[in-house]
Amino acid sequence: MSVGWNVKAQDITQWTEANRRQAQEILPLLVKKLILASTISSSLHFPVGDSILHSGWDGTLTSKKGNEFVPEGESVWELSTMKKINQKANEDYLKRTNKTRVSERKIKTYVFVTTQIWKGKETWVKTKNAEARWKDVRALNSVDLECWIEMCPAVHRWFARVIGKRSEKAIDVEQAWEAWSCVTKPPSRYELIIAGRDEKLKEVVDRLKLSSSVVRIHSESEEESYAFALVVVSQYSEFKSRFLVVTEENEWNALVECHNSLILLPRFSNPKNIGLAIQRGHSVILPGARFVGKQQSVIELDKPSRNKLVEALISMGLKEDDAKTVVQTSRGYLKPIRRHQKLEPYERSLPEWTKPENSSPLIAALLVGAWAVDNPNDCAQVEKLADIPYEKMEEKFYYWTNSDDPPVRRVGNVWQVLSRQDAWMLLSQYVNPVYLDRFCKVAEEVLRELHPRFELKPEERWMANVYGKKTRYSGVLRQSLAEAIAMLGAYGDQDCISRGEYSISDKMSVLVRSLLKDDMSGNRWGSLAHYLPLFAEAAPEIFLECVETGLQSENPSIMELFVEEGDMGACLHSGLLWALEGISWNKEHFPRTVRIFAKLARLDPGGRYSNRPFNSLQEIFLGWKPQTKVSLQERIRVLSNLMQNEPEICWKLLLSLLPEHGEISTRIHQPYFRDWAEDWEPTVTEKEYFDHVVAISDLCLMFIDAQPNIRWPMFLDKKSHLPKNIFDKTITILSKKGKEDFSSSALIEIYEKLNKIISRHRRYSDASWALQEDELKKLEGILEIFIPIDLVAKHLYLFDTPLPDIPEVKIWVWNNKWNL
Repeated sequence: MSVGWNVKAQDITQWTEANRRQAQEILPLLVKKLILASTISSSLHFPVGDSILHSGWDGTLTSKKGNEFVPEGESVWELSTMKKINQKANEDYLKRTNKTRVSERKIKTYVFVTTQIWKGKETWVKTKNAEARWKDVRALNSVDLECWIEMCPAVHRWFARVIGKRSEKAIDVEQAWEAWSCVTKPPSRYELIIAGRDEKLKEVVDRLKLSSSVVRIHSESEEESYAFALVVVSQYSEFKSRFLVVTEENEWNALVECHNSLILLPRFSNPKNIGLAIQRGHSVILPGARFVGKQQSVIELDKPSRNKLVEALISMGLKEDDAKTVVQTSRGYLKPIRRHQKLEPYERSLPEWTKPENSSPLIAALLVGAWAVDNPNDCAQVEKLADIPYEKMEEKFYYWTNSDDPPVRRVGNVWQVLSRQDAWMLLSQYVNPVYLDRFCKVAEEVLRELHPRFELKPEERWMANVYGKKTRYSGVLRQSLAEAIAMLGAYGDQDCISRGEYSISDKMSVLVRSLLKDDMSGNRWGSLAHYLPLFAEAAPEIFLECVETGLQSENPSIMELFVEEGDMGACLHSGLLWALEGISWNKEHFPRTVRIFAKLARLDPGGRYSNRPFNSLQEIFLGWKPQTKVSLQERIRVLSNLMQNEPEICWKLLLSLLPEHGEISTRIHQPYFRDWAEDWEPTVTEKEYFDHVVAISDLCLMFIDAQPNIRWPMFLDKKSHLPKNIFDKTITILSKKGKEDFSSSALIEIYEKLNKIISRHRRYSDASWALQEDELKKLEGILEIFIPIDLVAKHLYLFDTPLPDIPEVKIWVWNNKWNL
C-alpha cells in the first residue's frame, strides 16, 4: 500500500495548530466517519461545522458493537483541539459530570478525544475511572486517532486530503464527485444524474446495505454508471465513510486485504480478486455500459427523464430555453449533454477520432456496437462492414483506447463502443449509403440465423450449451446489431447527412420485414425473441403488420413463444410483450396495439410467468396509474371498439379496471430510442381517477345486457366500490328487470350476490367504506325481485360457508360465538 500520503499523529497535531478553526469543525466529522466505518451504531449524533457552537455534548452514540476505540452501548463524547490538554480534559469532565444525573452516568461511557499527543492520557483515565462516577472513562489522543484512521482506509484517504496529503491511487467519494462534476461550467449536480431514476437509486442502496455484494450498474455509458454510483454513495453517510474509488491494481490488492468492510469501485481495467473482496466482507461496485455480454443481477438504469434533466440544468444555472435545447439536441443522454457547448465544458475540443480522416473504422464499430474477439465469425462480419482487414482495424482501436477520450474499449473478450449515443452524436454525420448497405447485409446475415436450441424439446432447451446448440455469431453481436437497427430507424433520417435514394427508416423497415415476415416459423420468432423490442422501435408499423400476419392462421406459429420451457427455461414471450408495450406509447399505433394484445390474451395458454398479455393490457389502462399518454376519452373509445372484436377479453378487462382494495402496478416497457413515453407522469388527480371509474362503469352497463346471465353477477361483485351516481344508475337498470330476463341459475347467483353485499355492509356499518342505510334499502328493494321461488335455492347460501352472510347478525356475535 502506498505510504507517502499516510496520516501520522504528528500530522494531526500540526494540522490542528496551523488550522485551529478548521480543526474544530472537522474533528467531529472525522470521529463520526471513523465510527461509521468501524462499528455498527443504532444512534449517532455528532454536530459538525457551525453546529459545534451550540451547547451540549460534542457527540452521543449508541453502539451495537464496540472496538478498541468505541465503547459498546451508550457513550458521550467531548472533543478538543487545545494545547493545554489536562486542563481542558479536567474542565470538561467536571462540567459534564456535575450536569449529568447519576442514573445516566451509571449506564454511559465518557470519552474524551484530543488531537494533541497527550503523554499523560493513561494516568488521567486511570484516575477518573477510580472515581467510579461513570460506567467507564476513555480517552483518545492523536496517536490513537492515527491507529484508528489506519483501520479505516476510506476515511484515511478523505482526511489525508483534508490536511493536504493526497493519494492518487485511491480517492474518496467527495474527491471523485468533485473531479467528475467540475468538467462542466456550471458544475454538474446530483439531480442531473438521478433525473427521475429514484427507484434505481433505492435498488443500489438496498444492494449496498447487504453485508457484502457485487453491485453491477449498467447504463448508456460506463461514465454515466460511475457517476450514478458516486451520487448514491454521496447521499448516505454510512456509505461515504467506507467508499473508495481505486485507480491502480496494487492499491486495489492491498485494500482487498483490509479487515474493515469497504465499498470499493475499481477505476482500472480488469480488476482481479473480486471474489476475495466479497469473501473479506467488502462490497464492490462495477459500473459498465449496456449490452456488454450477459451479466447476472445487473441494475439497468432507465433512460433519464427529460423533464427532470431540464429541471436539473435550470438548477445548475441555465436558462429554461437553453436547458430545453441541451436536452433536446442530446436526446436526453448524459455524455452528449456534458459535451454540449452551453455547459461550457473545460475539455471543449472534440477528440481526434471524430475527424473525417480517422472515422472509417470507428463508423463500423459504431454500427456494430460490440462483438466477441474470440469468435472468428463475429470478426469476419465486422471486417466486412469496415471493408478493411480486421487486423488493421483492431490496430486502430488499440491506438484510440490510449487516447484521453477513447471511443472504444476492450473488456475481456469483447470490443465495445464506450457510449453508443455519444459516438452516434459525433460520427453519424459520416454514415453514408455505402455503410448502410453493408450494414443491412451484415445484420440480415447474422440475425437470420435460427438458434439451434429450438431443435431440442422445450424442457431441454435450458441445456442448449451442454448439447453444443450455439449460434455461429455471439449473442453480443446479435444484440448490438438489433440495437443499431433501432437506432438507425429512430435517428438515421435526422442525423445522417447522406442517406441515398431511400430514407434510412424505410431501409430499416425493409430489413425488419425481411427478418420477421419471410420466415414466420416458431423457430424464427423464438430465435429473435430477445430483439423484438428493438425491431418494434426501428419500424413500429412493419412490426405490428408482422405480428398481425403471424396471428392470422388457425394455429399461429407466433404462439410458440408462449410454450413453457420448464423451471430453468427462458420466458420467450416477454420479448413480444415488451415490444408491444413499447409501441403502445405511440398514440398513432395505440388502438392497433391494444387489439393485438387482446387477441394474444384470448390465445394465451397461461403459464407460470406473471408476464401475460392480459396483464399488459391492464397496466396500460389502469385508472389510478394509466401507463399511456392517450387521453381518457380516447381510451374509452378504443375499449368500446375492442368490445366488438374481443368481447370476452374486453369485458374481463373492464371489470379489472374498476376499483379494488390493495391494487398494485408493475411498470411496462418503455422505448429506449423513441420519445413516445417522454413526459409521461405516473400519477393522476383524484378527479381524473373518478372520471375513469365513471367512464369504465358506464361502459360496463352499456354492454352488460349482451350476456346478462354472465355479466350481471360479475359486475355486482364490483358494485360496492362504485361512485354513488353509478350505484344509482345500476339500481335503476336492475329495478326494471324481471325474473324472465335471466336464467334460473343467474337469478340465484344475482340473489346471492345482492344478499352478500347487503349483509356485509350491515355487519360493518361503522366502517368508512360501508354503504349508507338508504342505499342498502334500495338494494333490498331490488333483492325482492330476485328471491328464488324454490326454498332450497333461497337458503342454499347458508350452507356454502362456515360463516354465511346474514343481515340480522352483527359481527360481535360471530366474534363471541364460542361464549354464547
